This record gives sequence, C-alpha cells and structure tokens, in this order.
Amino acid sequence: MYAKIDDGNMSFTRKNRLKNEEKVLESRKVQVSAGGSFFVVLPKEWSKNIGLKRGGRVNVFLEEDGSIRLVPAEAAKEYQKAATLLVDEKTTPRSVDLFIKANYMSGCNIINIESKKRIEPELKKAIKASASELIGVETAEETSDKLSLRAIVDPTGFPFNSLFRRVSSLSLSMFNDSVRSLRENDFELACDVVDRANEAMKLYRLMVRQLMLAHSDRIIAKNLGIEHTNECITLAILARDVSRLIYHVSNIANQVKEILRVGITFNEKLMGLLFKIFATTRWMVENTYKAFMERDVELASQVMNRMKEIRDLDEEVTAGIFETVEDIHTAIRLTAILREVRRVAGHAVAVADDTIFNETVRHH
Repeated sequence: MYAKIDDGNMSFTRKNRLKNEEKVLESRKVQVSAGGSFFVVLPKEWSKNIGLKRGGRVNVFLEEDGSIRLVPAEAAKEYQKAATLLVDEKTTPRSVDLFIKANYMSGCNIINIESKKRIEPELKKAIKASASELIGVETAEETSDKLSLRAIVDPTGFPFNSLFRRVSSLSLSMFNDSVRSLRENDFELACDVVDRANEAMKLYRLMVRQLMLAHSDRIIAKNLGIEHTNECITLAILARDVSRLIYHVSNIANQVKEILRVGITFNEKLMGLLFKIFATTRWMVENTYKAFMERDVELASQVMNRMKEIRDLDEEVTAGIFETVEDIHTAIRLTAILREVRRVAGHAVAVADDTIFNETVRHH
C-alpha cells in the first residue's frame, strides 16, 4: 500500500522551494517612485521559484500580524489537491476508510484509490461506503483498477457557526432521547439515536475540513466567519471534543438498547438517582454549547464547576447499584451507562475549556 499527496496548482509552495531552504529572509530597501508609490525589488531567485514573470500579477494581502504577503495571481485560483492510495491484495477496508476520511478532512478535492491489477469488488463497496459517510463526496471515475472520489462541497456554503449549531442541536437531542428511551422503555427510539450518530459524525468531519481549508486561506476563513486564522487550531480542538461527546452519547443509547432488549428492570430509587445525574449532565451539555455560541466565558466556567457534582452523583449511583442490584448483568449495564454519562459530562467540560481558550486567542 502506497500513498502520495499532490497539491496541484499550489505546487510552488512545496515542490519548488528555494534551493537554499535556509535562505528565507532578505532585506530590501523601500523605494519611492516619481508618483509617490512605494515599491521594493523582489529577490530574483525567489521570483523564479514561485513562477513570477515580467508583466505577471500578484495578489497582495495584509496579514493579521501587520506583515504583507504576495501570492502569484495564478496560484490564488482554485486548485485541486489530490491524494492517491495504491492498494493490493493485502490492503484492508479499514485502512482505505481511514485514508479516505483523513484526506477529506485535510482538504483534498480528489481522492484516488488505484491498483496495479484490479480492485476487488468488496474493497470497492467499502470505498463507496466510506464516501457515503462524507458530505459532498461523489464518485468521479470508476474503472476496474481505479476509483476516484471528488469533493464537490463549496467550503463557503457552510459557515463554521452554522455547522456548530447543527452539531450541537443534534447531539443534545441525541442525549435527551437516550434518556427518554430508558424512561419510556422505547427500544426503537434508542436505535434511532444510534443512527443519528452517523449524521453527527458527518458534520464533524466537514467541520474539520472547513477549518483546514480556512487555516491555509484567509479568504476562506473570512467567508466561514472566522476572524483570525489562529482560531482554526482551537476550533479544531473544540470540534474533536464535540465528536467525542457525541460518541459517548451514542454509547449510552447502545447500552439502553441492550437493557431494553433483555428486559432488565431496576428499582425506583435507583432510577431516580440515574435521572438526577442525567439532568445535571444535560444542563452541562446545553450550556457548554450556549457558552461557545455566545462567547460567554463566565457560563463556560459554571459548566466546568458542575463536574464536582457529577463526581458526587457518580459515587452515589454506584453505591446504589451495589446495594440494590443483585443480578450481575444488570449491574454491569447500569455501571456502563453511568460511565458513559460521566464521560459526556467530561467532554462538556472540555468544550467549555476550549471556549475559554478560544476567547483568549481571539483577544490576543
């Protein structure tokens, strides 16, 4: 299995680096034309290496730190970033799935899966299944030995805050319905929650892709509503924490499914303790999202402070399980739910911490 990445029209930044890579700084005197315009002479070798020619045009950007960046106009046009994976009989569907999703999230437009012989039908099915878990990806070309995927999603069509609202609303509804399915013994609702996790993960992958594109292009960043490109790092951390929160909410629903499938029952007192920790966790999830959207550092701090309450309730519920539940299988399922709820609360705290960190970055 072999992989390569090609940055297409952006190749001047990676393929044609300065021959002497250590020579990255030149001092030039600012001159003034007869008309009063300022100009500087660009280093000859640098100009050649990035493809500048006499009469050519450059785009000029004023950076956030006060520096000025020049980019050849041709390079500023839309480019195709491609990734290629050469597969063989030893290649597993899992490794191909990881390759496709990682390159989609990194901002690739084209993802090629190729073989020197032919791609096995089962592997092709796996490739198409992976593509179905990504927003805006279609099959661009298919032969016996090659399958090309193309990302057709317009990055500017999905502002980051809009994506975050969708993900946060979806994950909160998943948590609420997981609790409701347990309270109302609704097996189908628990199954529905698990299914919704797939949609939430699609949105997460798109969020990361948007952030990667925004980090490399200030214009895209502005169109996505990201004021400072250095926010992309903290927002990527936040997206990751939200994805982990969703994962553990899905696990709660899976545990509820098993409890309902085998008909496990438990006493009213224990049920009351469980729903108490559910309520506290729900408050934390709802308000950690609200804190981020409203840039409310104080509310984020309140979310973090509620973690002690979760720990205390965790001890109380655990003690209740050992005191009142005689069946070992019931005890295992209940402690598994409790563990996942605690982890959901923990990731709500992580999102709150990300909010505080992001506001710090924004103000520096």
